[in-house]
Amino acid sequence: MNFFKNKEGSILVEAALFMPILIALILLSIETSRFILVNQKIARASATVNDLLARVADPDAQFSDILEISSAIMAPFDVGSNSLIVASLVQKETGVASHIVWQDTGAGTGGFTSQFGTVGDTPTFPDGFEIQDNEVILITEVFYRYEPLLGFSFWDEQDLYQSAFHKPRLQNITTLNNGS
Repeated sequence: MNFFKNKEGSILVEAALFMPILIALILLSIETSRFILVNQKIARASATVNDLLARVADPDAQFSDILEISSAIMAPFDVGSNSLIVASLVQKETGVASHIVWQDTGAGTGGFTSQFGTVGDTPTFPDGFEIQDNEVILITEVFYRYEPLLGFSFWDEQDLYQSAFHKPRLQNITTLNNGS
């Protein structure tokens, strides 16, 4: 009869029942925080790189220097084979369809391609976005392949994407070589 009255160790049973749930919640919150953080970082990288490109007189010559900033923005996430930044210059002359006159890539070696096209193509803009006659815009796209920290989680491995648009600020950038 003493067996039913003895309460020693009863907390161990409750702890054993709730410990897997508690560990799963902790791992889920860590992975969710990482997923949100990497999304914020690619948004910041696309806006910052595009803003800096819009401020320079010759983005072709300074592109690699500007891309060095992206690794600092993306830290602690690796910008190697998991990422790629694509910068494009789009021009629309009077009476002619807009077209990409310059494009460059860097800040990673990921196998991504621009969602707007390549040099010479008419870009595919989001709905409602229009470029006016004699207007030039810079587009920066950031691609990042997100991989869960522990190899499994609520967030599967997936490709993340962010883009930013600016008009050049210092001068009309129309002198870049095609395909450079």
